[in-house]
Amino acid sequence: MEDISELHPGASTHREVPLLVSEPESSEHDPASCPLDVAINTIGGRWKLHILRVLVLSGPRRYNALLVAIEGISAKELTRNLRELETAALVAQIDVESRKAYTLTPLGIEIEAPFRALGIFGVALAKQRDSRRRNKLNETGFFQR
Repeated sequence: MEDISELHPGASTHREVPLLVSEPESSEHDPASCPLDVAINTIGGRWKLHILRVLVLSGPRRYNALLVAIEGISAKELTRNLRELETAALVAQIDVESRKAYTLTPLGIEIEAPFRALGIFGVALAKQRDSRRRNKLNETGFFQR
C-alpha cells in the first residue's frame, strides 16, 4: 500500500485527499480529472462491488464459488465483470491447487478501507431505517395493545 503522503503531498489521512484534483474552470465536468469519478466508473455497476466484497471477505475464490456466492448474477455477467476488474488491475487470476482462482491485486486490496467505511455507513442507515419503522409502529398504536 502506498503512503497517502506520496499520492497527495500534505494529506495525512484519506479525509484530506481532494475529491477533485483541481477546481473545474468551466461549468463542464471532466470525469477524468476527478478521482471519485474514476473510482465510480471503475467499480460501478450492478455486480463489481459484490464481486469485490466476496474477494475482500473470503480471499481467493474459484469462478464457481463466486457464482454461488453472488446471488442473482449470471455466468455471462460474472465473466464480463471479472474481465473488467482484471483490466482495471483490481483482480487477477492465480493458480490454487492447480486450478484457476480469482484474487485481489495489491491495488484491489485498497478497496478494503472504503468497504469498511461503507459498512459503518450501512449500520447507520439500518439504525435510521429501524428507528423510522419503530416510530411508525408507535404512531399506529401497534405497541400499545
